[in-house]
Amino acid sequence: MARAQVSKKWLLTFAVATVLLAAIVTFVQYRKAAALEDRLDCVTTWLQKARALHSLHIKDLVNITGDSRRQLMDQIDGAYGCATRPASYLHSESRDRPASGLYGMHPVQPH
Repeated sequence: MARAQVSKKWLLTFAVATVLLAAIVTFVQYRKAAALEDRLDCVTTWLQKARALHSLHIKDLVNITGDSRRQLMDQIDGAYGCATRPASYLHSESRDRPASGLYGMHPVQPH
């Protein structure tokens, strides 16, 4: 009888551990998906601005100035930065300061 109780305790422990592990894995996967979504939103925002400026350049060559070229390059660099920056920096105002970790809440917007 004591052996049956020990077996039930181990079975219950194993079931609880399995459920906890599944919850942790699910949470981690959610965070990864949310970070990817933030990254894509950030890239999309920067590229939409770059596309609009590029369209303006295409319509009339007079619109191409040194300042507008720098602005276009800054927008492309912003998109590249969003795509290549580690997820921990997505929500920080500075690349040197760690992020808040609120994935899926506030994608980085261009300045």
